[in-house]
Amino acid sequence: MTRTIAIVNEKGGVGKTTTIIELAYQLGNSGKSVLVVDLDSQENASKMLLGKSMSEVTDEETKTIFDAFLDVKNKVQLDEIIKPAIEAWQNTLVLPSDCRLATISDHLHSRLNKEHILKSILAKIKDNFDYILIDLSPLMNVLTINALVAADYYLVPTDLSVYSQKGMRTIHEVAQMIKESGNNPDLQLLGVFVTSFQKGGSNAVRALLDELEEEYKEKFLTVKVPDSVKVIESQRQKTPVGLFAPDSNVAVAYKELSNIVEGV
Repeated sequence: MTRTIAIVNEKGGVGKTTTIIELAYQLGNSGKSVLVVDLDSQENASKMLLGKSMSEVTDEETKTIFDAFLDVKNKVQLDEIIKPAIEAWQNTLVLPSDCRLATISDHLHSRLNKEHILKSILAKIKDNFDYILIDLSPLMNVLTINALVAADYYLVPTDLSVYSQKGMRTIHEVAQMIKESGNNPDLQLLGVFVTSFQKGGSNAVRALLDELEEEYKEKFLTVKVPDSVKVIESQRQKTPVGLFAPDSNVAVAYKELSNIVEGV
C-alpha cells in the first residue's frame, strides 16, 4: 500500500527539503520505490535529486509539476514529466518543480476544486510506488492545501525557535480544518521531530522539549537531527548524507526517522 507523506512546516530553514532528500535515500536504499513530488518553486529537492534545475532547461517540450497542475484537458502525460533521480538515490523518481510554480495561485484563482488537483494527479500513478514524499515551501498556499488533501500523513520537522513552533501549530490547525471539512478525513499526523539540535542546551531549550513532548505525546518522535556541517558538505557533492557520511550523527538520525516511516 502506498503511503503519501507531506513534509511541512510554515517556517523556512527547518530541514524540510533535507528530510525529503535523506528519507528518499534511506527508503530507496532499503528497496522501497519512492516518488518525490517537489512543490517548492525554489526547486531545491529537484536540483539535488536530478543534478540540475528544471528552470534552466530551455527545451520547450520539457514539463514539470506546474504543467500538470494547469492541465485541465488531460493532455500532459506524467511519464513525460517524471524523471529518475541521479545514481546516489536508488529506486527514486522525481516529479520536479520549476520557478513558475511561484505563480500557481494566480493561475488557479478561479479553478473549481483546486484543492484536489494534486490528489487527482497522484491517483494516476500512486500504485507504482511504496512512498510518495511531498516537499513544500513554507508558504501556506494552495500547494500546501493540495499536499495535505492528497497525503495520508504529514510529518513536521521543527527547530526550537518560537517562529518554528508557531508555524508548526498553524499547520496542525489547517490539517484539522481539512479533516473536518471532509476534504481528507483520514489525514494523520505521522509525527513531529526536532532538527538543528544541539546537545547540552540551555534550560529554555530543555523546557521547550518538555512542552513539545507534553503537547504531542507519542507523536513527538525521539529523533533529534543534530546541527551538522556534514549536511552542507554532502549537498555540495550532490550526495545524501546517508551515503556521504553514513556513520555521522545526522545520517544515523535520518536512518532512525526512515525506520519510523517504514513502520506506519
